Amino acid sequence: MDEQPFEVHLIKGPQGLGMSLTGGEMGGNGPIYIKRLVPGGSAALSGQLQVNDILLQVNGKSMERLSYREALSILRNCPPEVRLLVKRSKGSSYPPYPGFRGSVSSYASYGSYGSMSSLS
Repeated sequence: MDEQPFEVHLIKGPQGLGMSLTGGEMGGNGPIYIKRLVPGGSAALSGQLQVNDILLQVNGKSMERLSYREALSILRNCPPEVRLLVKRSKGSSYPPYPGFRGSVSSYASYGSYGSMSSLS
């Protein structure tokens, strides 16, 4: 069962939002997930976001059906004050998306697979 979407308000720091994304692969058919929270970054310090959370909107703009690159561009080019609409699945587990390659331990340590980029 999915939980209700919730809003998170962040302020970009010197290193951006402090999170890495994955998903949106296969021509934009997959959701955009939070892959990693950078310790000390805005996303981690908010205490509201977790790895595997799904980004639904950024400042009112839908992130659904976007490619990874399109989603990354939206986040990198948004103003300093950022409003995210996020969804978390109850009991979510690794891996968060089909096609995951690697072990749970490599996923948790952001190993080298899939798409990843820090938002700075």
